[in-house]
Amino acid sequence: MGQAIDRNLRLLTCSKFAAQLGTSAAFAGLVLALTDSGASPTSLGLVLTATVVVDAVATPFAGIAGDRLDRRRVMVVSDVIAAALYTALCFSHGTFSIAVLAVAATAAESFFFPASSAAVANLFRHSDLAVVSSRLSRATSLGSLLGPVTAGIVASILSPRFAFGVNAMTFLLSASVTMALRGQFQADGGDSETRQRETVATWDIVGVFRAYPAVSHFMTMWGCIQLGTGGLWVVIPTLAARLGDSDRVYTAWLTAGAVGTVLGATIVGRLAGRGRRGATLLVALGAQAAVLALMAVQMQLIWVGFLFAVFRGAQAVMGAYSYAIFQSGVPDHVRARASSWVDFVTLGAFAIGMAAAGPIVQLTGARTSLGLTTALVLVGFFAAWRLMRQRIRQHASKQAA
Repeated sequence: MGQAIDRNLRLLTCSKFAAQLGTSAAFAGLVLALTDSGASPTSLGLVLTATVVVDAVATPFAGIAGDRLDRRRVMVVSDVIAAALYTALCFSHGTFSIAVLAVAATAAESFFFPASSAAVANLFRHSDLAVVSSRLSRATSLGSLLGPVTAGIVASILSPRFAFGVNAMTFLLSASVTMALRGQFQADGGDSETRQRETVATWDIVGVFRAYPAVSHFMTMWGCIQLGTGGLWVVIPTLAARLGDSDRVYTAWLTAGAVGTVLGATIVGRLAGRGRRGATLLVALGAQAAVLALMAVQMQLIWVGFLFAVFRGAQAVMGAYSYAIFQSGVPDHVRARASSWVDFVTLGAFAIGMAAAGPIVQLTGARTSLGLTTALVLVGFFAAWRLMRQRIRQHASKQAA
């Protein structure tokens, strides 16, 4: 890598670590604050669902901003507004005010991700993207590892609400890093006729789906997977409250999950640049389904923590490889919007999964919810298998031509 690329990677690695530490600390703080207030599984699920629904609704508009406006400016403005809202959360009282501010902060930060995802492919050479993705994934995983610990320390000394302050500081750091990055955040537009043709294409959603099948394929696959796994984020804190001290057990499980994510990211780094992406993706999905089934069979404190770590590790491998496949199948001028459409479907499915999990857990128990989650992840596995078979056939057709 060149000197400018190395500098950009160091800055992004630092930013990703800090941002994920703050985000995971704020998420844990939100769950702990609601749990400590006596919120039922249904209430907890509804509040978490509200943040995801708003994120899903805002994401398509974020994708438009990421393709039509200056991506650097979109990212900085998103960071600054989110920092202000998370600062306000530190001093809010009551479930309603916390929920409203959390929803608003989620909407503000949603504009960062499509622009950031689309910009990375322009800031680095395509030949370096596998290494870049691996390093950023490890930084994110380490942030996830320390975030729940940070939230637990802050909650024990001050209050869970002040975990939001950690997130506010990381957003300001992210804005500073974005301003310091060197290079183009967007590819050259080309001549006016090409720009006009691309502009029409990006507004024509059906046309984009036809031209780039990877978009609709990934929407289907991730929608099935997230519909199932969304419920897991209601089951985990519910089980933590039943099996021991909710604050300590929940943060311990989140930490174990972050350790699994670090290990998964390390595996991705070892495999970066090698072939058989589709096979690795399917193995990771199969492992997630197996782990969820085992968790449903035996729900014990240490066993659940171990299985959750394995689940998160497999999820890290799946995410990295599916992201690489997606990036290689979608060009720059529609990448932010395509990413936002995929996010819209997956976030919506995740929200539905969380909303449904609360009543299911209360009426039938956590085991039933875990069984349904396992079944839906298996549906996602089948969708991924169909996607890989189609890609193999397309590759064979090109080779024959």
